[in-house]
Order: sequence, then C-alpha cells, then structure tokens
Amino acid sequence: MMQYLKNILVGLFLVGIFGGVFAQDVTFYAVANKTLLQVGERFTLTFKLEGADAEIETPPLGEFRVIFGPSQSSNFSYVNGKSSRSTSISYVLIPEQPGNFQIPPAKAKINGKVYETNPVTLKVSGEPTAKAKSSGGNRNRTAAPKPKITTNQNVVLDVQANKKLAFLGEPVILTYTLYSRYSNLTLGQVDMPDLNGFWVEDYPAENINWEPTLTEINGYNYRKAILRKRVVYPQKTGTLETGKFELSCFVNRSFFNPGQEVKVESASTKINVKPFPVGSPANFSGYSGSFNVKSSVDLTEVKPDEAITYKVRISGLGNLKLVSKPDIVFPGDFEVYDPKTKEKVSLGGNGLKGYKEFE
Repeated sequence: MMQYLKNILVGLFLVGIFGGVFAQDVTFYAVANKTLLQVGERFTLTFKLEGADAEIETPPLGEFRVIFGPSQSSNFSYVNGKSSRSTSISYVLIPEQPGNFQIPPAKAKINGKVYETNPVTLKVSGEPTAKAKSSGGNRNRTAAPKPKITTNQNVVLDVQANKKLAFLGEPVILTYTLYSRYSNLTLGQVDMPDLNGFWVEDYPAENINWEPTLTEINGYNYRKAILRKRVVYPQKTGTLETGKFELSCFVNRSFFNPGQEVKVESASTKINVKPFPVGSPANFSGYSGSFNVKSSVDLTEVKPDEAITYKVRISGLGNLKLVSKPDIVFPGDFEVYDPKTKEKVSLGGNGLKGYKEFE
C-alpha cells in the first residue's frame, strides 16, 4: 500500500513538472549582438525559443557569409517548483555588401500554432578593409565542386567522379563526401548504393575526420568530411549512373539529448563509357590499363620427358583481378599441365595495381 501511494506521488510530481513546462508562456525572438556594422565585420545572430520544445526553422541568410553555424543548444531546469525550457540556434555571419538589411523571422510550430520571431534589421556601411578581406573565413575556405543540394541545405551528401568520360574497363574513382553546417553532428546508418554495370573495389574504411578548412556552397560555409572512396571499372558502354547515396545522422546528440534525426541523400552521378577505339587487334583481350608482360623458363636445354617450368607475369595498373590466363600455343609434342596462378594485387590511389602470374 505504501509503495502504491509512493508511485502515485511520484507520478503527480512528474505531471507537475511537465505540466508546468507546457503551461509556460512561449517566448520566441531573434537578436543580433550588433546592428550597426562595417562590411566584413563579424556578428552573432541568435534565434531563441523559451517555454516550449519545438524545431526551429531558420530563415535564408543569403545576404551574409556564414562563418559558423547553425549551432544549437537546449536547456531544461526545475528549481523550487518552477520549470524552464529553452532552445537557441546561433550563427556567426559576415556582411559582404553595404546597405540596410532585414533578416526574416524564424518559425516554430507548437501544438498546431506557428510562432515567428521578430525580424532583425541591420545597417552595414563602409568598404571591405584589408583586414576584412583577409579574415572572416577567406583564408579558411576552399572552393567546392558545387554538389547538388537534394534534401536538406544544412547537411549535404555528394558523390564526385574523377572523370565523367571513360573507356570500357578504365578505372574511375568515386569520392563520397559529407558537408554539414551543424557544429554537432553524429553519423548513423550509411547506405552505400549498388552500382550496376561496374566492377567495384572499396578502399579500406578509415576514421571520418572533418577537414580544418570550411567549404563554400551557394554562399554558405560547410564543414567537410570524406566518408568513403571507391574505384569502379565500367563493364559496359553507354551512360552509367552511380546511384543515390543515403545517410541518416543526428544533430546535437548528447548524453542527455537523443538529438534530432536527419536523413539525406545525394544526387546520382552519370559517367559516359566509350567503347575501345576502332582498329583494335583481332586478338585484343579487352583489358584497359597499363600492363607489362614478361615470360621466362627455368631450363633451355632438357632431355625428353624432363619438365620445364614456363611462367608468364602480367603486371601494372588496371583491373588485374579480371585478367585470365593468356592463350599460348605450345608445340604439338609438348604435354602441358593446367597452370598455377599467383597474384599480388593492391588498391592504390589510381586503382588496382600489382601482378598476376601463370606458371
């Protein structure tokens, strides 16, 4: 009986806490730490939601260069019978042109009602100074290959091929890259696409590290990390596609916060595969690459019925795994045994390399 009463009291206590949370007045506002600025001067823009928990939809910031962000923080406290909850999203921005600017309101949907922040008005004057030109991320930004933003402008996946035109069997290196505007991003499930029409060799998976420089895409700054690399060998001619690359991740996950799940996918990259040039020899094997062929025998003078070991080694750069034993015409009065095959093939920066030997 005492345990039953204890459970009721605990339940009422929790209802009191969370009832207090939802009973609070909702305050949603935007603020900049500076409103009078010079061109190239940094400032911090913050959107803050108090009294409720909801996803904040930030407005476009195309007039400004994003140096850092969005950075999200959440806070919940219960002190002396009073609870409070707040969520804020911050950006560090730089104006690149003079003029009067108004940042549109951010939005949040709470219990079916849409809340908006106040707009933020900024006045930017002057011309870019030498310091402003050299700071503010210019020295820390790199040009991006302009990946296509497909699902979420804050998290972008991209697949780049080192060549869009290749011969049949010619190696193509695919790089799978993640771009993020979030300061706290945890990777979840990574789904690599099936590649129809390609022989695929995956580079060994490595630790995923963010590059020290920021990358600009469509006026926004992103952190960049290479997720995976593949070498693919097209096995048929025509236009082949790499397929969409999918990823799930979590924003602002911590010990106390499960984070917000974000699912994104990349666009598909097309590769035009050409047939081998006209005029190839009639006995052309169909392998693409740079190869050397070397043959040797262990004896040049033998008696009848004495064995001779004959070796052919094919080495170089190309898909050696597909190389089959060469067609060799031996004298008719030779008894020939099936060859033993030995290979040493590794994956380097330009694809498969090594050798394959037939004995």
